Amino acid sequence: MGQNTRSPGDKNSRHEQPNKPSTLSSDLPVVRGNLIFWSGFQFIVLCLVLLLFTVAVVFFFSVYKKEVVTVPQVVGEPLVNALIELQEKHLAPKILLKISNESGDAGTILYQTPASGAKVVVGRKVLLTVSKGNLVDKVPDYTGQQLYSIQNDVNRLKYVAGNLEIGRIHYVVRPDVEIGSILAQKPKAKTPLTTPLVLELWVSGSKSEDSSTEQGTKTADN
Repeated sequence: MGQNTRSPGDKNSRHEQPNKPSTLSSDLPVVRGNLIFWSGFQFIVLCLVLLLFTVAVVFFFSVYKKEVVTVPQVVGEPLVNALIELQEKHLAPKILLKISNESGDAGTILYQTPASGAKVVVGRKVLLTVSKGNLVDKVPDYTGQQLYSIQNDVNRLKYVAGNLEIGRIHYVVRPDVEIGSILAQKPKAKTPLTTPLVLELWVSGSKSEDSSTEQGTKTADN
């Protein structure tokens, strides 16, 4: 009595424990997989960082290594002169035509962007606003004026408005009229410029003109 009784299977039950799977050994594949995943991810991130760095370096040297120039002052200058100055600075002009209230400023620069004195890289576009002069819808009266003085005005109407140009010029012997003066014109003044017209002029010439001036004299008189 008082003694602990053990069943025959107690000894075996004490030494025989259920087999438990090893947690460490079972987690090894998962750990290895995570390490491989993170290593691959870090490699991709590193490649992206290097790529972005390379692009930034290339962009820096392609932009900031360009020569910097000063935009010249071209406002008020003729368009041809302005184009030459911009070309010397290796700048690209962009032209915008605008009708002006002044007839005498046709073909001159009204505005520029960027303004003069601005520091820009070579190749930068410079917007030039060019005057078309005042709007002309009728043929002007050129009689009594000098031929050389009207050529710029007619050329403006030709190249800017596209509706008038000088055609044939007849030289007429008129000793009482200053040489180069316009005696007559066709079409007449105030003819509507609804379609492109060719301006025919009769101009006072010198005595050294050939016989063709006689025909011009008759035409001008008529």
